[in-house]
Amino acid sequence: FDPAERQLFLRFVWGRSRLPRDDKDWSMPFSVSLITSRPGGGDVNEMLPVSHTCFFSLDLPNYTSYETLRSKLLYSIVHTS
Repeated sequence: FDPAERQLFLRFVWGRSRLPRDDKDWSMPFSVSLITSRPGGGDVNEMLPVSHTCFFSLDLPNYTSYETLRSKLLYSIVHTS
């Protein structure tokens, strides 16, 4: 990801576009939860990642390929605000 996409990722998962300057400014650690099945069944490759900006966390479906992961994550960070 290029620098602009990295800023969009931070905004997507944290609601901010920059990291804190000092360690003491971190309010909570970043966490990723792997989603292994789609609610109600179906293909996890059709799901989009879900962020929780209040908790600095990301629910990431267990995609079957890196290409799917990258395209779904990029779509999510570009098309949300």
